[in-house]
Amino acid sequence: MLQNPPTDVRSILILQTKFIGDLVLASALASNLRLQYPKARVVFLCEASFASFPMAHDIASDVVPFRRVRMRGTLCSVAASFTRWCALCAGSGST
Repeated sequence: MLQNPPTDVRSILILQTKFIGDLVLASALASNLRLQYPKARVVFLCEASFASFPMAHDIASDVVPFRRVRMRGTLCSVAASFTRWCALCAGSGST
């Protein structure tokens, strides 16, 4: 943990794009972030086929799913997923 963690964190985006094992490992990070910042929204950007995992294990406030196959090499698709995440944050009044 940080010695002097910031106190005004409202949203945290965790990018986990490849494999279910990466998502499982990131779940420990998400759990610790939720403990450290209980008021912050923890959002996962992950492969659509794994989107139910973070919510089912109560490690995320929201999930932004995407199809990795469609995103390879397309910056516009990555930007679109990020824009959806920003819209989720704006809808809740946080950034």
